[in-house]
Amino acid sequence: MAKKTESQILVQVSDSTLMRSGENEEIPVSKIKKELSKFLNEIEGILEEASTKTSHAAYLSEVTLSAAVHSGGKLSLLGSGVEVSAKAGITFKFTFPQP
Repeated sequence: MAKKTESQILVQVSDSTLMRSGENEEIPVSKIKKELSKFLNEIEGILEEASTKTSHAAYLSEVTLSAAVHSGGKLSLLGSGVEVSAKAGITFKFTFPQP
């Protein structure tokens, strides 16, 4: 009987410390799931704290974040600037209910 192999996602990485820019790497889906879950848990904690710190006259209604997938499946938050426009990644849009 053939051994079942783990599903993989092909990611184009641009981590200059590990691989040449634009090189493809197959990353196990389980690794992406694990890193995505960890990333979203951390973001959730940050957003919960931010929403409690707004004044009563204003509320946090929406946040959009972008993350990059790096070599090995690590996710990182993308900042602003020239480098961001050159990277592809995952965009998350969090919408909060009105108080």
